[in-house]
Amino acid sequence: MSSESLHVEAQLALDELRQEELLPFPLVAHKLIDETHGDYTVVFYDSRLNSVIVRWKEGESFKAAVRSAVVARIEIRGGGRLKTRTTSRS
Repeated sequence: MSSESLHVEAQLALDELRQEELLPFPLVAHKLIDETHGDYTVVFYDSRLNSVIVRWKEGESFKAAVRSAVVARIEIRGGGRLKTRTTSRS
């Protein structure tokens, strides 16, 4: 997968998390850095979350890997206060 395709997948993951109300603030994937084989840094340039490290293997879903990395990082940074969806309607 090309770097540009991975960058698009990263942004799609962020947009989905925001749409699903699992991301408490909007993020833009400004830069994707290939650190080593299988490790990528997604840079956001956001004071609430500067970047995440994504571990990914060819053949797996990069978007799913980004989602997991972002959710894990927000839970750690926010003390577990990740916004979750409610299914009940009053």
